[in-house]
Amino acid sequence: MGQCMPKCLKPSISLESIITVVEDRATQTIVSSIISPRTLSFTRPWRVRIVQNFELLWLDSNIDELDPDFKYSLAQLRRIVNSIHTFTNPDSCVNFLNEIKNEKAFLLISGRFCQSVIPVIHDAAQLDSIYIFCENKSKYEQWALDWTKIKGVFTQIETICDALKQDTQQCNYDSVSISVTSKNVDRLEPSFMYTQLLKEILLDMEYDDTAKTELVEFCREQFHDNPHELQIIDEFQRDYHVHTPIWWYTCECFTYQLLNRALRIQDVEIIIKMGFFLRDVHRHLEELHSEIDPSIFITVYRGKSMPIADFDEIKNRKDGLLAFNTFLSTSLNEEVSLQFAKKSLKKAGTIGVLFQITVDPSVPSTPFAPIRAVSAIPSEDEILFSMHTVFRIAEIKQIEERLWRVELTSTTDDDQDLKRLTEYMREEKSKSTKWEQLGPCKE
Repeated sequence: MGQCMPKCLKPSISLESIITVVEDRATQTIVSSIISPRTLSFTRPWRVRIVQNFELLWLDSNIDELDPDFKYSLAQLRRIVNSIHTFTNPDSCVNFLNEIKNEKAFLLISGRFCQSVIPVIHDAAQLDSIYIFCENKSKYEQWALDWTKIKGVFTQIETICDALKQDTQQCNYDSVSISVTSKNVDRLEPSFMYTQLLKEILLDMEYDDTAKTELVEFCREQFHDNPHELQIIDEFQRDYHVHTPIWWYTCECFTYQLLNRALRIQDVEIIIKMGFFLRDVHRHLEELHSEIDPSIFITVYRGKSMPIADFDEIKNRKDGLLAFNTFLSTSLNEEVSLQFAKKSLKKAGTIGVLFQITVDPSVPSTPFAPIRAVSAIPSEDEILFSMHTVFRIAEIKQIEERLWRVELTSTTDDDQDLKRLTEYMREEKSKSTKWEQLGPCKE
């Protein structure tokens, strides 16, 4: 071939650790598993962990877990946020907030504590939004205007839930992580390489009949005190094949939340746990993609808020490769996507980015499709791309202050950089005989 293979920077989770997780049946130090060729099955109990991109902190000196009003409020909040932490002491709440690393925090705080606590924690990067919950709304409304993260002063839990639902949806929308690599693919970014390798092996597997049952058991453990989500989990077990995989993915429930958080933070154990579902959604997209007219290029949009440092990484890699590390929801409506990008202008330290993506439907390696007919929440304009679809960074243009347009194009099968990336992945996989236990790769 005459071209050297790319060098991969050492990722925080190595290729060997991926192999260990998916097939370490001898020592069972990471997961206790039973693996037959091209089949995964897990048996070890899982500890309860964070399963969404966010947590809710509730600070109020009058919290009484036996009080009926508190129980009602907690139940309403848990329909939106699974991980809720209550505090009666401000110091405990602040200390807990400071320990949050991988999630965004939403704070529900009583009027009694708001003026002493909010100035201390307002600028914390992990704190997304604040809701003041009190009986005397007028007492704090004027003061609250000075703090951008305060979403309002509320007297009813129902109105808090309405605001919280919108804000957590925006949080999910913005939390999609991105991997980029420069045009010089002789030196690949760790996260880019890692996600591509994991995707390739998971999509190539067949899972045994217990995969869904084991995922359901795991999810019941994670949502054990969330009656609303437990009901949906029961429906998933009973009626999975009544709906399409994309229907379950777009349903506002544990499937979307759990999978996307795992892909965002590269939680390999949960990704593998959901491997059969990830594969089903991908194959469903491939089926829908085959029905698209291959002669018509399509332009779609995605608006997103990004930290300035993350956006600078993209700016410095024009003509390089970029991939969204999850299934990517886009829209045919440019204006709607632009409004999502503009929402970031209210947040300090962020940039609003409008991704404009032009794709060639004739390229089979880029499965995407309109999903209105199969979605749980039909939207005429929604186009869904499969996990970690790779794009080329074509142009980067400033729209206005703190608002940019990034033009992406789909990569083709004869894209030389992508070819070298694929060849490198195959070489890495062939280095370890452990991959043979997972079955032959599809050609």
